Amino acid sequence: SLTVLCNYFIFPMKKLAREPKEAVLTSEEIQTIFSNIELLRSLNQTFMDNIKKEIDKGTEEKTDIGKTFMEFSQFFKMYTMYVNNYDKAVQFLKNMKNLKYDQFIKAQLQREECKQPSVESYLIMPIQRIPRYKMLLKEVI
Repeated sequence: SLTVLCNYFIFPMKKLAREPKEAVLTSEEIQTIFSNIELLRSLNQTFMDNIKKEIDKGTEEKTDIGKTFMEFSQFFKMYTMYVNNYDKAVQFLKNMKNLKYDQFIKAQLQREECKQPSVESYLIMPIQRIPRYKMLLKEVI
């Protein structure tokens, strides 16, 4: 999930980047790879919280998931920046030769919380999310 990516990869790398001797990547390199994924994580968490509230209404009140989608639709445009940066990020990772980064990633991927086999597997998630929202809407309708 995006939360795992933020908590076990982005946040620790940003913290290490503050100390040049400890840095796995520079702040600029972190931005190149992860773009606005932290913002997308916050957006998705808020969106899902609102969807859950609608679902939890159950039969007691009228649920309006469509209204929630409409309220958030303007914010989904934030995905455009991420999608436009995605190829650059993947290419950057392919071309990067950084032993500290490789060791850091290998250690983090071994954590129980990290279910994906690579950072690239996490990076594709936001790109897959919008089509999933579309499928969810079709299923609800």
